[in-house]
Amino acid sequence: MNAPTSASISHTSSRSLVIGSYLLAIILDAMLLSSPLYWLPPISLLVVIYWSTENLTQTFIPSAFILGLIYDALNQSLLGLHALLFSLFLFLILRFRLRFRLFTFVQQALTLIPFCFLYQGLLWFLIPHPLTAESLWLYWLSPFSLLLLWPILAMPLRHLSLKAA
Repeated sequence: MNAPTSASISHTSSRSLVIGSYLLAIILDAMLLSSPLYWLPPISLLVVIYWSTENLTQTFIPSAFILGLIYDALNQSLLGLHALLFSLFLFLILRFRLRFRLFTFVQQALTLIPFCFLYQGLLWFLIPHPLTAESLWLYWLSPFSLLLLWPILAMPLRHLSLKAA
């Protein structure tokens, strides 16, 4: 069911799909930042991870950097901080993306959880968040939300990329 496909992202329709998914992810990130679900991992980061593991001919690190800059602007944080973290996070994922592609969606989510903890930890170290006891609990449990969030995100993207190929 989750076997790698030969779908290529090099076609014009596929590129527009990637850019459209980035725009939708940015909109979702903007909505999540001002909602009670602010503790969820950045959707734009998850989308760029999906496309970088789906397409083996590109790394998408420049896309991760640009999306990180946009996330910095949305989050009103230090410009370049999330760009650096997104790029670093994607670089770490790219080191084993061939194996990652073979996993089921749940296995992929379980693989992303330690990386999300690393992301949260680096973000906490670089920008200490003044959180209450309840929000601190949510902040450190947010990587586990990938178990639900990753399949919801990856399944439609896989379906759309297969149609565009």
